[in-house]
Amino acid sequence: MAARAFGLEKAPVTLAECSVKTAHIIDNSTKEDHSGKFFNETIDCFLPW
Repeated sequence: MAARAFGLEKAPVTLAECSVKTAHIIDNSTKEDHSGKFFNETIDCFLPW
């Protein structure tokens, strides 16, 4: 399990939750707001490119 490799007992979100949230981000993304950026959904922020 990948979570254990990072010292976690379990993943912070389920696969189903991640899928729904990822689809939401894709559906609502704009070129101006999301192009060329990494979005960390777990902590709800953009990371530098």
